Amino acid sequence: MTTPSEIFLCPITHELMVDPVIDPNGNSYERHAYILYRRIWTVAAVFSRFLSTYNLDFSAQISGLCKVRHFIFFSFSSVSVWMMALATFDRFLISSPLVKYRQFSSFRNAYRMIGIIMLILCVNYANLFYCANIKGKPPSSSCTSITSQACGFYNELSRIMTVAIIPGLIIFIFGLGTIRHLKKLRTAVGTTTTDRTQSQFRMRKTDRELMRMLIGQIVLIFISWIPHAAERIYVVITLNEVKTPLRTTQDNLWDQIMWIETTFDSSLSFYVYLFTGGILFRQTLRKMFRCATTTSRTTALNDMSLTQAQTIN
Repeated sequence: MTTPSEIFLCPITHELMVDPVIDPNGNSYERHAYILYRRIWTVAAVFSRFLSTYNLDFSAQISGLCKVRHFIFFSFSSVSVWMMALATFDRFLISSPLVKYRQFSSFRNAYRMIGIIMLILCVNYANLFYCANIKGKPPSSSCTSITSQACGFYNELSRIMTVAIIPGLIIFIFGLGTIRHLKKLRTAVGTTTTDRTQSQFRMRKTDRELMRMLIGQIVLIFISWIPHAAERIYVVITLNEVKTPLRTTQDNLWDQIMWIETTFDSSLSFYVYLFTGGILFRQTLRKMFRCATTTSRTTALNDMSLTQAQTIN
């Protein structure tokens, strides 16, 4: 039974109401808390409906599908950044002045490295077939990988390591090694005395632009994933706490915002290269478009010549 003192407490803040309001369902709330709750709930509901396709989530109803969903998501969400890391390693090998390093750069070794990385990721997240499960009861059930603090800490820390920290360090270290190899190659080629000063200036400028592109890519990876990892670790830490509806809504809103931020890594890479690469990236881009335009024109001319020859015959 509700005591008289509980009637005057706001269900959101659990404090004595000073300026109460009544919602359409007849429930009383503190005015400022209710207004803030409705605003946050509205924004969070838009994100939730957009990302969950209007709540048509069969993995929230079938336990096996929930486990497979999280295993695939965690295992393959870092594939793109690992492909970048392996490409950086391959550029390091192929730019080496040593023949024994350049010999390792081949399609066969590339396929082997991709297979090894995929195997490591799958083994690392195999625990999700145990950890991931359905939480709650329909219609408010959800598929989650954080069923316990032990599972949550392991998977979230593993994810930030495999998505950002380890591949980011690989890209940075072997990117620096590639720039160093290019410096040695240019030094070995050499220039005449007349052009040496101007050539050294261009080389230093190119090195600075390559360094800015490298650092920009690393910063973008960290900005994309570390805030999301911090938010997920906060969810794990507060897993067993009893939260008010207002706090739960705020947590859901931050979770959606941090999740959208993880897309920056794949959606903003071009602009990072554009603004940090300087004239080097723009020249390379123009050459690529010119090559594509020349190829299309050559193909068109060949087609026209073939058509005219067929007409004459």
